[in-house]
Amino acid sequence: MKEYHLFHSEPENPLKVSQEMCNRVSNGLKNKLGKYYSYVLPPHDSMTDVYLYKLNYLDTALSVLRECKGYDKHIAEYQNNLNSTFFVTVVADVLAAHGLTIELEPEILNTESKKPDLFAYQMPDGLGVYFECKQPKEDTHQFIKEQNLIFDGIEDVISEKYSLYKLS
Repeated sequence: MKEYHLFHSEPENPLKVSQEMCNRVSNGLKNKLGKYYSYVLPPHDSMTDVYLYKLNYLDTALSVLRECKGYDKHIAEYQNNLNSTFFVTVVADVLAAHGLTIELEPEILNTESKKPDLFAYQMPDGLGVYFECKQPKEDTHQFIKEQNLIFDGIEDVISEKYSLYKLS
């Protein structure tokens, strides 16, 4: 196992990292990512505390998503673009935490165009939403009008009709 020089990017961070934590996360990711494991590691011999916490989250999220349909296709995407695929993993994890069933890299019948990144639906009726996740290349401090409409629609479906909690 590769040893990394760990350093704290924020000296005031109360959550300290250790080689033991690095080894635990590394073993977990190696188990979950298989041959794609090396794509999530930093290319050099140093790792910040922030990067290690990102890998720790990834390990936890992939534990949740491991049984999802399309998992193997999803982890293969880590060889193409780490940040974009990590973003899809985060979105899928958040949706799964809200009780939705997730399908990663779903197939859409009768189409040869670009596939969505995930499909989320609530059991038992299966009403669902396809997601194509886009991570902005630049930081935007506000959503564009179309994004607000999409988020409002998703929130309406998930929050009101399919909430895990009854709204009064």
